[in-house]
Amino acid sequence: MRKFETSAKIRKMKKILPIIIFFTLAFSGCALSPNLSEVWTDFTKGDNPSYSKGQIIDDLEFMFNTFEDVHPNIYYYKPEKEIDRFKNEIIESFPDTISRLDFYKSLSLIVAQIGDAHTYTTYPKELKYYKSKKGLLLPIAVRMSDEQLLIKADYSNNEAIDIGDELIGINGITADSLFKEIKMRKSGSEIWREYSAAKHFASWAWILGVREPYMVDIVKEISGDTISIHLIGKDEKILSKERKTKKNKTPNYSYKHLKSNIGYIDFRLMRNQNDESFNSFLKKTFYSIKENPIDGLIIDMRKNGGGDSRMGNSLIGFIYARPYKYAGRSEWKSSEQFRSYLKKLFLPKWIRWLPIQLFHPIGWKIWYTQKDQLVNMGSNEVYKPKSNVNRYSGPVYFLIGNNTFSSAMNTVDIIKANKIATLIGEETGGTPNGFGNIYFFTLPNTKLIVGVSASLFTSANGDETWKGGVLPDIELKQDPDDLKKGIDTVLEFTKELIKKNETLRK
Repeated sequence: MRKFETSAKIRKMKKILPIIIFFTLAFSGCALSPNLSEVWTDFTKGDNPSYSKGQIIDDLEFMFNTFEDVHPNIYYYKPEKEIDRFKNEIIESFPDTISRLDFYKSLSLIVAQIGDAHTYTTYPKELKYYKSKKGLLLPIAVRMSDEQLLIKADYSNNEAIDIGDELIGINGITADSLFKEIKMRKSGSEIWREYSAAKHFASWAWILGVREPYMVDIVKEISGDTISIHLIGKDEKILSKERKTKKNKTPNYSYKHLKSNIGYIDFRLMRNQNDESFNSFLKKTFYSIKENPIDGLIIDMRKNGGGDSRMGNSLIGFIYARPYKYAGRSEWKSSEQFRSYLKKLFLPKWIRWLPIQLFHPIGWKIWYTQKDQLVNMGSNEVYKPKSNVNRYSGPVYFLIGNNTFSSAMNTVDIIKANKIATLIGEETGGTPNGFGNIYFFTLPNTKLIVGVSASLFTSANGDETWKGGVLPDIELKQDPDDLKKGIDTVLEFTKELIKKNETLRK
């Protein structure tokens, strides 16, 4: 290994520059937060330029070369021949010239074939420009349930629309066919693709040509009648504000002492709240449980999309005293592109000359491992909880589901691998064996931005062959009839289990 002579200044810088640069990476659940301001190109107009077929092919070649350089195993989900065949079929369909937006639609189809949720295309500049000019987007949010596209939120405030109504058409296009087109352009597990297609439905509808005015066809949930409604679109700033207003009504985490003498933690997001940190919340909650004993504890993570993985360890420390296996393998691909990106991501331009590899042993590993080799960042790590006077030792149940992703999925993977508690619900949307830590790059001709995973993560249970999500110990779905009555099927079932004192906890 090559050695560097460090001056007194460098040694001093070691103390004051953020060592968390690499700690943050090493313990992040899935991906780096992209600093896209430096990746975006200069052009600010909303024009939709065209490119020759040769330029498009050059961009695709550049993209796949970068994928192979940076990704730990780009053909993990699908064989190279299958992806090449799909790509070549699309290339053959290209005309002599193609607009950037039309190429983007095809590019997203090709990238989705990789199958990695953290290898994807970012939105095209045309959509960004449209939104910046107060372009009007579809003012509803949707969710998929039992192959029906249901209204999840109505930002148009149209009195004819009720939450739970089924969306069956927009501007003469069937909602089902539109949803399938969007889902085809999403990468990752089946659960994630469906979730992501629903979450970004309005933006993708615009990309695929569905524009204002919006004439929507809806089947009323109660009467079953089909109605057509003209919806006035809303610009992104207003939609974003209304989404945040509705989100802010629900805290990231909360605790209730239910009437049946059961504790219930609704853990929706792994981020601190403005009024109370998660650690403060845990201390207060488990002190309350100690002073007011309960028969069992339910921790609901069905709607938790992830965040700070350290919160998972903090939570486990209040319900489990023994050392537990924290993770399987964590490996990063040592590539020139990713090294350069790390510097751009964390250091201002004026200090990028600094050899940040000197500031932490992890840096030495990445910089001085042979190019294209995998760097072992840790394997079979064991975490020992600190002593805790407020630790709860009774039965614990975690509720999980299709919307359990990222760091939340990592937490329940640990729970299951170490048999810390019983998992009830549905398979998680996130997968314990997968890829993350995204490297963003720009295609040379069209200037579209693509992200590719640079790291490999494996399950805490040691099974590296499983490609699905974390499976529950007891599989149970929400009953549609219960939903209409306002009954949470999974929660009520779990409450009954606690009464019977049935658990898989050690």
